[in-house]
Amino acid sequence: MNTELLINGKFEKGASDPEDIINPINGELISSILQASEDQIDKAVQSSKKAFTTWSRTTPGERSGLLLKLADKIESNAEEIAKLEALNCGKPYHLALADELPAIADVFRFFAGACRCMNASAAGEYLEGFTSMVRREPIGVIASIAPWNYPLMMAAWKLGPALAAGNTVVIKPSEQTPLTTLKVAEYINEIFPEGVVNVVYGQGETVGSSLVTHDDVSMISLTGDVATGTEILKAASKGVKRTHLELGGKAPVIVFNDANIADVVEGIRAFGYYNSGQDCTAACRIYANKKVYDNLVADLTSAVSSIVYNNDDDSKNEIGPLITQDHRNRVSNFVENAKLLKHIEVTTGGSVPDGPGNFFQPTVIAGASPED
Repeated sequence: MNTELLINGKFEKGASDPEDIINPINGELISSILQASEDQIDKAVQSSKKAFTTWSRTTPGERSGLLLKLADKIESNAEEIAKLEALNCGKPYHLALADELPAIADVFRFFAGACRCMNASAAGEYLEGFTSMVRREPIGVIASIAPWNYPLMMAAWKLGPALAAGNTVVIKPSEQTPLTTLKVAEYINEIFPEGVVNVVYGQGETVGSSLVTHDDVSMISLTGDVATGTEILKAASKGVKRTHLELGGKAPVIVFNDANIADVVEGIRAFGYYNSGQDCTAACRIYANKKVYDNLVADLTSAVSSIVYNNDDDSKNEIGPLITQDHRNRVSNFVENAKLLKHIEVTTGGSVPDGPGNFFQPTVIAGASPED
């Protein structure tokens, strides 16, 4: 298990306070990882800035070849990576291996191809005596901040397009779930030139803030909540940095009279509760026509009550725990507040089960209104 930062082609321990990495399944300590210091963040950015001068001039074919090598490396080590993701996030191992790892490798393969077939407007004489054309140039050093719900998948979404376009990256994984990104940093260091990718670690309020406000960062890419995105925009405005913000959301499902209720229930059971609902696209708000409402609630309640979790045989588990105890408590408080409203009914779940870990029963709440 790698717990060191990747800075300028070398691994080194953080030089600031340690952050505990906790197993969400049992609450046990996995590791304590030293966070990056201000000097290390600066060194990482300067490393990527220096690497940009040569990396940005590489051909699409060269960049594509290295991205394909990284995809192959991830694929050949999929079992080890999936075990780390399951350990750090509490995800069922078989789902991390079957669902996430193939998609992660495919992200790098997709952008390996995309960078070789860029489209642009045709060159031509749009003004007499002058030839006009569009030339796409890489931006520079990109500060990427990845979330905890799909740690390596989100890191891949950030690294793939940035590297394919000729940018260099300083990436900070979530302080709660850094293990797979730090592991894949070993492969990156084997494949890519020194400084093209640097990996720092630490809390958003300190390490993340220092990274995104660095003068030599040209763009910020964040996947996180709205409050963090607001702060990122404020920081970016001071230097007119470009931003790419993927912020939180709650996906609605609208059920009409002619809907196939069995299909609706199957879809919500799968996509509303996958990854324990820790997903900005989770189908978690349902609006149903009165004619189908009662049947939908009854069938969905039955389906959700059958979701398997916290089974000693992990191959049977469909979902894992919530990421932290604080997050579970927040969810529990929402449900407890809902129970106080007379027009709301918890038709299944709604409680913290006995035992260790950050588990919460799969829950259906009926009768809620948009104002609740």
